[in-house]
Amino acid sequence: MTSTSNNSDWWLDTCATCHVCTNKDLFFTYVAPDENVSMADRSTVVVLVIGIVVLTLTSGNTLSLKSVKNVSSIFQESNLHEPTIVVN
Repeated sequence: MTSTSNNSDWWLDTCATCHVCTNKDLFFTYVAPDENVSMADRSTVVVLVIGIVVLTLTSGNTLSLKSVKNVSSIFQESNLHEPTIVVN
């Protein structure tokens, strides 16, 4: 899952090898790694933190995503198409 233009929107990418999020406020716990992540446009971005994001679903249930990578930017608009599935 990746964040789009708004911190509450998520882009569901079923081919992704990891969960990526731009909103550090969503992290329940985290550590600072020394790594990069490759994006779909073949660019790389620095991973700021890796941790657990706990999402509250509309049903009231929670979903914990582990090993989520926090990055400053998901994609460069000039290189990638807009997401096809956005979940609020």
